[in-house]
Amino acid sequence: WPESRNRGPFAAGRLENAKRCLLRYMAGRIRKGMQEVKEMNGMKGNKELAVKKFKQGYNCCQAVACAYCEELGIKEEDVFRLTEGFGLGMGGLRDTCGAVTGMFLVISLANSAGDMEHPLKTKMDTYARFREAARKFTEKNGSIYCRDLKNMDGPQPLICCTQCVEDAAALIDEMEFGQES
Repeated sequence: WPESRNRGPFAAGRLENAKRCLLRYMAGRIRKGMQEVKEMNGMKGNKELAVKKFKQGYNCCQAVACAYCEELGIKEEDVFRLTEGFGLGMGGLRDTCGAVTGMFLVISLANSAGDMEHPLKTKMDTYARFREAARKFTEKNGSIYCRDLKNMDGPQPLICCTQCVEDAAALIDEMEFGQES
C-alpha cells in the first residue's frame, strides 16, 4: 500500500508541480476577471488628465495617482493628501521618481484583490507588474530615479517631469486598462 501511493499521480514531486500549475491558472483567471471588471466599470486612459493635473501644480506623484481616482473608486482628496510627500523623488530626496511612485500606487490599487484574509492572493502578481512597469519606464526614459532624470542646477540630463508623468500614465493605460498610447 505505501509503495503504490508513492508512485501514484500525487507523488511528492507531481503534487508540487500540480500545485504550481493550479496557482498559475488561478492567477490568470484572477487577472482576466480583474480586466473584465475594469471594462465593465468603463475604465479609460487618463494620460492627458495626469499631465493637466501636473501643469495645475500637482506634484508628479499626485498628478499620476489622482488621474485614476474615479476609475478606482477612491476620493481624489484622500489620494492627493496621501501622495503629497512623494514628489521630487520621495519628498525631494531625488530617489524613485514621483511619477513612477504614482504609477506603482495605481497598479497596486488596480491589481490588488484587497483580500485581507488572504493577503498573498495577488501580491506576487502585483510585484511582477511593478517590475514590468519599472523595466518599461527605464527602457523609455533611462532610469526610474529622479536624480538621474532631473537636474536641479541646469539642463535636464534625460527627460522633463512632464514627460515622466505622461509616460507613467501611458504605462498604466497600457498595462492596467489595455489601451495603447
